[in-house]
Amino acid sequence: AGIFVFGVGISIRRGLKQTFLTGLLLAMFLATAAYGLWTFSPKFKARFEKAFAMTDVRLVMWQDSLDIIRDDPALGSGPGSYRWMYPLYKNAYKTPYLYPRFAHNEAIHIAVELGLVGLVLAALIVAILTLRLLLLACRTAQDDLAFASAGVLGALMASTAHAMFDYTWHIFSNVHVLAMLG
Repeated sequence: AGIFVFGVGISIRRGLKQTFLTGLLLAMFLATAAYGLWTFSPKFKARFEKAFAMTDVRLVMWQDSLDIIRDDPALGSGPGSYRWMYPLYKNAYKTPYLYPRFAHNEAIHIAVELGLVGLVLAALIVAILTLRLLLLACRTAQDDLAFASAGVLGALMASTAHAMFDYTWHIFSNVHVLAMLG
């Protein structure tokens, strides 16, 4: 996701036709690279098979987490409360000894702890940052600044895509690196 957004972010300065062509070529390249890695790299394939197996666990965790959101939809259960609230709502997730600290989905985790108000505010922050980086990449006369803003935009999009399946924004160093890039 990050490489795709970076490439499109760089090419957007050259016009819509160039942007579309770059996006298409990058999508084809990334799909070919993923297929090649899947076919010829046992380590890559094993890692993704393990991740796909974990999806079942995440889906039931998300299902239980939605019950927490239903009880406090506006303001949530409070910052840092997920690890304490989840055991009270654990129905679909049947592993008796495992009580996760994170929802493995930042949007759901934010909604549990900070409610829909917090989720909208977080989405607004990401949207404003995305728009500002995109406008900077498009409008600046300096190529190096456009290149840097497209790179940060790519990093933000990669981090956001990863955050939908993990708790990447709860890892202190990840957020700091993203902030330093910005």
